[in-house]
Amino acid sequence: MAEIIAGVSIASSFIQLVDFGTKVVSRLHDYRSDFQELPKVFRDLHIQLPLLLRTIEALRSKAESSTLPGLKDHLVPILDGCKNELQSLDQLLTDLLPVTNSWREKLKKASRSIFQESKLERMHKTLRQYTDTLMFYSIAEAQNGPSTLGEEVDTQNEATEAEMERIRRWVKGPDPHINYQSALNQRLDKTGSWFLEGNEYQNWKAQDKSLLWVNGIPGSGKSVLSASIIEDVQQSRPGLALAFFYFSFNDPEKQLFDSFCRSIFQQLTRQALIIPKPIKELFRSCTSGRRTPTVYELVKVLGDLVGAFPGCYLIVDALDESSEPDNVLRLLKDLWSRENIPHLHILMTSRKERDIELSLSGFVADEDCVSLQTKSVDEDIRRYVQYCWDHDPKFKKWRKNSELKAQVEKSLMLKASGMFRWASCQMDELRKCINVKQLRNALVSLPKDLDETYERILCGIEEQNREYALRVLRWLAFANSTLTTLEVAEIVAIDAEGEGAFDKDEVLSDPEDIIALCSSLVTIRESAVVLAHYSVQEYLVSSRACQGPAKHFALEARHSNAIVACGCLMYLLHLADGSMHDLKKLKLFYPLALYSARQWWTHASQASESCADRICILANKLDGNYRGFTICLSLHDPDDNNNQGRRSTNEKPTPELLYHASCAGIIPLIRQLMSAGANVNHAGGYLGTSLQAAIVKKHSPAVKMLLAGGAHVDVCGGRYGSVLNAACATNSENIVQQLIVAGADVNLQADTHGSPLQVACCTGSDKVLQLLLKAGANSRGVQSFADRSILRLHHGCRETPRG
Repeated sequence: MAEIIAGVSIASSFIQLVDFGTKVVSRLHDYRSDFQELPKVFRDLHIQLPLLLRTIEALRSKAESSTLPGLKDHLVPILDGCKNELQSLDQLLTDLLPVTNSWREKLKKASRSIFQESKLERMHKTLRQYTDTLMFYSIAEAQNGPSTLGEEVDTQNEATEAEMERIRRWVKGPDPHINYQSALNQRLDKTGSWFLEGNEYQNWKAQDKSLLWVNGIPGSGKSVLSASIIEDVQQSRPGLALAFFYFSFNDPEKQLFDSFCRSIFQQLTRQALIIPKPIKELFRSCTSGRRTPTVYELVKVLGDLVGAFPGCYLIVDALDESSEPDNVLRLLKDLWSRENIPHLHILMTSRKERDIELSLSGFVADEDCVSLQTKSVDEDIRRYVQYCWDHDPKFKKWRKNSELKAQVEKSLMLKASGMFRWASCQMDELRKCINVKQLRNALVSLPKDLDETYERILCGIEEQNREYALRVLRWLAFANSTLTTLEVAEIVAIDAEGEGAFDKDEVLSDPEDIIALCSSLVTIRESAVVLAHYSVQEYLVSSRACQGPAKHFALEARHSNAIVACGCLMYLLHLADGSMHDLKKLKLFYPLALYSARQWWTHASQASESCADRICILANKLDGNYRGFTICLSLHDPDDNNNQGRRSTNEKPTPELLYHASCAGIIPLIRQLMSAGANVNHAGGYLGTSLQAAIVKKHSPAVKMLLAGGAHVDVCGGRYGSVLNAACATNSENIVQQLIVAGADVNLQADTHGSPLQVACCTGSDKVLQLLLKAGANSRGVQSFADRSILRLHHGCRETPRG
């Protein structure tokens, strides 16, 4: 039934579009016949429209009998969008083309058409895009073709369709739609309309290939504007691919180049009507999707994926919040230079930072750089202030006082200077006023900038709540993943700096009180607590915060990571004192348990040396607590990321603490454990010994320390068969050199994976190969081994046959 409805819908769309397009062409043709000429701005349209109609007619018969999966679903919004564009053109022609033989009327309308030239030019480019898009699908259908080879081919087509569906579900990246929806929720009606209607944006959208860099000061509303752009492209460019990504300081995963690539790949494969051959080959080489491709493998095929669309829009928000902006720009430049991607549109937003500006020079032309001007943004801010006053219950008591409303609007607009974030914070402060006098006094003493705004908010936190607020802000600023309201409610009760530990009585009874604690500095989005803006974290870690009256709240990265690590360990030790064994119940009653077990290692590895002793004491205390350390590894075993939750809470972990410290690269803890007599050659982990764990995780300082402490370099066993094999498999040139200097046998033949040279051949590192050959590695038999084992090793098999 659904297919019948879809067929009727598309047939109707084709008929309406052809009829309407014919009408518009006829209007232009009649005018040209009557007056022997067309105004210049209509000539290109008079050529383009017949081509569009021929393309529609050619596709019409193919679409009705198409065997290409999803073609009809792709075509309906394209045809509707094309029809809407033709309707707009028809209305414009009615206004501009004279219908009488009066030369006065002709002159009047011809002069009017001059002022519509840019609009008509954009319409022409848009219709040309629709023509190219429909032509693309027509060619795709022709290449797919009807099957004439009987049931065998039909079965093969079904298998191909099933594979395409598996490919679309294969690679998973962080979901940018969460950020997109959050930004849309903050947007008021008509916010950013000045930009969407401007020439720079309209030209970017209509040109065959275009770049645009939108930059602005902190808090100028760039992310909300990005959401408006995404929504507009979705509505006005059906049939063309759209992929977007929000880099976010609040989510460490959304700062990574790897995450960006996976998200873009995931979005585009789910929109693709046809999966390009290189994507299928990569999928099959990854054992039909059982292995996740590396970021480098994805980068190699992204160009083929983007080129599989008739046009593609890529929108990248907050480039300055990426931890690897150079890699992101390198990829975008590569896509831009590809000859197989003739219709690519890239839009980026960021602050106007010098490093980004230099990276974009030679890539983005001056005319494609748009700075968000204070005057334009201020109109959006004015609309926001008016909306708050008219709709927020806190201002209801003064709503009839038009003079007071005008004073609020005037005072805020005078100092906003294009900073949406600043205006938002001031409105939050004004909400706290209980009478007109307080309100007027607040308007007279408005802070001059965001720094002073944050300083006042922090100093205004009640004395009894300051320590709680500091704990929340510290964890939010340095958390390795997004924290929920329930997790933050527990964090308030962890005294990681004082003499105490975790006090259950200090847990927030109502997690919503987090906002009361930290005011405008934090916000809650879908049960997740985050810092309200990038500028909040920037202020807290700046030298400016250290020098002002709010210096109690100033944060230093390594010191803060140490405190968070201690907090995680204290929380886990508290769990050890209980009697609960069921992991599901444990995670339910102790919401911070999973984060603590997963992340204390990472925080400890990034901690300052001055706090190392305390981390070591707590870690050893946890290690000495049979129940505590077992619970920790049951929640998260860093030695076995693919088998979470398999370890029983009653099962004693085999690897020693030194092994796990080496996995995480926690230098002070490694040093302390070795001084206490820990066995550096104990082999109990999946990766092998502590040395092998440090090698695989590429912690070079830890490798150096373990070697100095007597770690054996010719131990066999572990994930890669031997110590030197592990270094070769991970392409660690520096570590390979360290091991060779330490006397590692370059010809040691392991029971699995063969010799170091054989492993290096599979990983393809020329420099590692050179190091091994220079140290006397025997190359005999390597080629035959590599031929038989390269795929298996690359796919991550535990064992590979020896040569």
